[in-house]
Amino acid sequence: MDQALAAAPHDASKQDSWLFTYGAMLETPPFDPLDRQVVACLGWRRAFCLSDPKLRGTPEHPGLTLGLVEGDQCVGVAWRLAAQTVREDLKRVMAAELKLPLYGASWLPIQSPKGRATALALVGDPSGVLFEPHLDEERIVERIAASSGPKGTNADYLREVVAALDRAGVADLYLNRLWWGVCRTLAERRERTS
Repeated sequence: MDQALAAAPHDASKQDSWLFTYGAMLETPPFDPLDRQVVACLGWRRAFCLSDPKLRGTPEHPGLTLGLVEGDQCVGVAWRLAAQTVREDLKRVMAAELKLPLYGASWLPIQSPKGRATALALVGDPSGVLFEPHLDEERIVERIAASSGPKGTNADYLREVVAALDRAGVADLYLNRLWWGVCRTLAERRERTS
């Protein structure tokens, strides 16, 4: 957190900051934001690129979670953090999101109808042992359909993110394709076992 704040393109203790979210925190961040905007994070895309052996999977059958990887753009939600509480707010974010060594924090460009800004985002850590950026969609669907852990099924995680994006008015074709594939896979399994 200290490194992330030190790298901010502004003095985060004197000026409000933005946090870009694209998965679990789309609707319920672990802090009280000042504002919320649907924005595009430029030069990055959402991907199931992070192995999850602890929360929605197990070491024997790891699930997958979302990260940002370089790409065209990712539409998500930016939350405005007050300068007075940014340190405490980010502590809550780090406690919620860094239970596994999945992410690095970076300041990335965002675009909204109100203009451009910079937001802090959790990006998939390419040097991390849980980074798996080259899985094809068929393999992703198989893992999501098969995995579950203490926080629930990996399929529920995908469903929750798709639903949150839908409520925000964001259509993500990549996630919708994966969700359709997971639903089909789960239906086929139920048919085989009945």
